[in-house]
Parts: sequence; C-alpha cells; structure tokens
Amino acid sequence: MTTPRTSAWICPAAPPLDCGYHERMTEHRFHPLVQEWFESRFGAPTDPQRAGWPQIAAGNHTLIAAPTGSGKTLAAFLVCIDRL
Repeated sequence: MTTPRTSAWICPAAPPLDCGYHERMTEHRFHPLVQEWFESRFGAPTDPQRAGWPQIAAGNHTLIAAPTGSGKTLAAFLVCIDRL
C-alpha cells in the first residue's frame, strides 16, 4: 500500500493578483465552459485558488489554510466540477 501524497499550503491574507490571470487559469486546463463561468461569476482567482488547483488536480491531498471568503471550497470543487 502506498502512502498518500500530501501537500499543505498556507495563504496569508492578500488581495488577488490581476496580471496574467487568463494565462494562469488556462494553465490548470479547465474546460473552456468552466473557465468562462468562473470568469463571469468571480473575475480573477484568489491566491489560495491559484496555489491549490495544481495540487488538487494532481490528486494530492491538499490543505489550504486561508481566511474565510478566500475561495478555499470553490478551489476544491471547481476541479471536481471540471472533471464532470
């Protein structure tokens, strides 16, 4: 039996970065419809989302510790929704 991969990331409270947003979201290979929905509803991803998506998409056990309202839950679910 293999040991699960584990990743932890802690995000300090910080405003989202606006530069290069589209390239960063595309880099995670979301389906174009999912990406379009996200952009229309939320604009730019938060730092916890940007950091969490590659780990979650890779199947790593991922802990995102960040302030309330920073998009932690959506970071996890968006990858799942994208795979549907």
